[in-house]
Amino acid sequence: MIDSSLLAFAGVSLLLAVTPGPDMAVVTKNALAHGRRGVVLTTSGIALALVVWVTATAVGLSALLRTSGEVLFALKIVGAVYLAYLGVRTLLESRSRPGDLLAASSRSCRSSCSPASKSCPGCWCWASRSL
Repeated sequence: MIDSSLLAFAGVSLLLAVTPGPDMAVVTKNALAHGRRGVVLTTSGIALALVVWVTATAVGLSALLRTSGEVLFALKIVGAVYLAYLGVRTLLESRSRPGDLLAASSRSCRSSCSPASKSCPGCWCWASRSL
């Protein structure tokens, strides 16, 4: 028989997994920028991260972090350094790319935009901006 607290934990984990949040914004951005491949890779990464955190919580890592201030502080420092690295990398990459990719893609297919042309993501961006 499965323990009732384990069932409650699994239910809450499932509820949190299907709740829209920042992950949904990342998936949408990658869908527009990279198509199906970007969506599959992003969704797989999100699912893998969710499995890692749920497993870590189930084995008691959250209890360890709650009781040990030094380990929690070290984890916060590692996370802050990683976020700083991502920010610097994003800034450097933004200098090497053309300025307005969405405007260029929407100009190229604006003449063929119609409610039936769902194949051009630039059309959807252009149509949503013009509303």
